[in-house]
Amino acid sequence: MHRNRDAPSGSSVLARIVEGSAGKSTIRLRQLRHFLAAADHGSFRKAAIALDINESSVSRQIRDLEDELGASLFIRHSGGVRLTVAGQEFLRSARHALRQIDIGVTKVAAVGRADQGLLKVGIFSSLASGFLFNCQSASKRPPRSAPKSDPFGARLSRPVAA
Repeated sequence: MHRNRDAPSGSSVLARIVEGSAGKSTIRLRQLRHFLAAADHGSFRKAAIALDINESSVSRQIRDLEDELGASLFIRHSGGVRLTVAGQEFLRSARHALRQIDIGVTKVAAVGRADQGLLKVGIFSSLASGFLFNCQSASKRPPRSAPKSDPFGARLSRPVAA
């Protein structure tokens, strides 16, 4: 099996996607998602159903992607589509790229919700050795019962935890 040396490899195409450049068209995430759906389902029609969009949208996005890459990704036939050698090569890179983007989106969302991140607290040393130290020490002791009367002499009906 001979490989066209002038055809872009999956890794060089991925590098071109990531680098991009001002004024030039770049590959869109939507195109990658449509490409993966068509590859997974073996049909533009089934991919469109899975993505809940029109079949013509899938076809158009993939055609634009192929134009951008300069290679055909699918062999089209009456029963659906089959990946070309270029499509098989690009499939690995496209999956990896989308997986990395999804991981990044998840991490950013976690930071935005404050599920993840770093909180730095600064305090004066005089506070740390006095009032805050006593508060922290008190929070580590088990609760104890307060006297049944308050300092003003009134009787309490039940014990109160300190």
